[in-house]
Amino acid sequence: MKKTTTHAQQPGLRTSTMMHNQKTGYTLQIQSESQYHEDNPIQIFTEGSYSAQGVGAGIDIYLKNELMLQRRLTLHSNCSNNQAEQLAIVKAMVTVKELHIADNVPREITIHR
Repeated sequence: MKKTTTHAQQPGLRTSTMMHNQKTGYTLQIQSESQYHEDNPIQIFTEGSYSAQGVGAGIDIYLKNELMLQRRLTLHSNCSNNQAEQLAIVKAMVTVKELHIADNVPREITIHR
């Protein structure tokens, strides 16, 4: 898996990480801000949350601007916000693989966290 990371040098600039998995054929870009970019046909929005009410995570998956799936996860109360964020990303990637996306759709994914 190739990995390229771009770090923000000034406040307000986004941080992104780009990875390509030759085995699956997916190119994955993870961005630190939730701005929608039409460059990639598969857009994933993830969120982790920790509060007095509990710990949870959410996933929204869009394919060509159409909402394909929303998933909400409840985690054990001992989990941290970071664990919720990371679990959301992992679950999103597993879910994308299970969606059976048509072969003619480019395997480029942007994850917004």
